[in-house]
Amino acid sequence: MINDDNIYQQASQRGTGNRKLATAANNYQIITELDDSLKKMVAEWYNEEWQIPLVNTLALLDKITGDASQVHVVLMVDDRPVATAGLHNSIGIMAHYPELSELKNWLALVYTVPCERKKGYATLLCEYLEAVARQKRLPSLHLFTHTAEDLYRSLQWTTTRHLHHGTKKIALMQKRLDQASSS
Repeated sequence: MINDDNIYQQASQRGTGNRKLATAANNYQIITELDDSLKKMVAEWYNEEWQIPLVNTLALLDKITGDASQVHVVLMVDDRPVATAGLHNSIGIMAHYPELSELKNWLALVYTVPCERKKGYATLLCEYLEAVARQKRLPSLHLFTHTAEDLYRSLQWTTTRHLHHGTKKIALMQKRLDQASSS
């Protein structure tokens, strides 16, 4: 069970200057097995942004919502969905890089609606999900990105290596939560 009060407190304590955004008007809605409309909305977002087929995202969200070790969240601002991300045990790129399958606990599929970008919502989601991961006592998180390496570096993520996937240079990044929580 996720203790939201504790997570909100941890996220705000570790905030990176976005506390003004973390108001009562913002809330984090964990997608459950019954949230078909939220699942469909997230699937449409991912299809528009990354051309991930709707059926693939819906299957992924069904798998995640049925597994207590994983979570996918939608950030709501004034009751409007503006961003989404999750803590997943695996990611799609593992099909191309099987050596990544040894890594668990991925910050995955961070997305903000285009008209809401550059407002700190991705940072809020990251802080919230890092707090969830700490509550689950995860030692570290991983992610990959080809567009936001600087954002994650500003949030104390470390680039562990680069991969080349087609024409994209992908940063594989890690954040040690056990060290971060003791500082």
